[in-house]
Amino acid sequence: VRCVQTNIGSADPFRMDSDTLVRYYKDNPGVVDALSNKLKRFDLGIERMEVVNLATDGKEYLSFKHQGLNVLIPLLSESAGTRHLVHLFPLIEYALNCGQLAVIDALDNDFHTELTVEILNWFRRLDTNPKNAQLICSLHNPAVLDELEKEEFYFVEKDRKSVTSCYGAKDIAGLRRDSNFQKLYRSGALGGVPIFG
Repeated sequence: VRCVQTNIGSADPFRMDSDTLVRYYKDNPGVVDALSNKLKRFDLGIERMEVVNLATDGKEYLSFKHQGLNVLIPLLSESAGTRHLVHLFPLIEYALNCGQLAVIDALDNDFHTELTVEILNWFRRLDTNPKNAQLICSLHNPAVLDELEKEEFYFVEKDRKSVTSCYGAKDIAGLRRDSNFQKLYRSGALGGVPIFG
């Protein structure tokens, strides 16, 4: 039986509270190392994430060593994308390491398109996913569509009567593998585009 790693818990994506997140990283130094290695690749300024104890209040915090800075930057002062990745990474890393299913709502929130594609590729490549973990996620950035095969994405569409339907790109008649999916989607040809007015 596969376990599911997810951030779905209510109407909004679930995020671990700060104390739980800090405790998780403190108890899993290998995950801190793995995240630090990813952060170095994504953000040229970040060298490492650390769990540090501030003597003033005795609490532990997640802080970041940046190239050229002599002080650590706390998580709350990092970019929204870095904060989002720090919260999602335990789910993703656990799924990849254990060959499990990750179900993530709003994966691409606060991420550059290329970072979103990189995370999707972690699940596509044998070197980062040797145990065949799977990812089901919702995305809102149409630029990602051209990085996917038509069998890999579905559209969710709500009509004017608030009836929601879901259908795969593979089920759209005449849709070719070499199509510009982003352009077709944004034109409304694939459906799933919000209706204004």
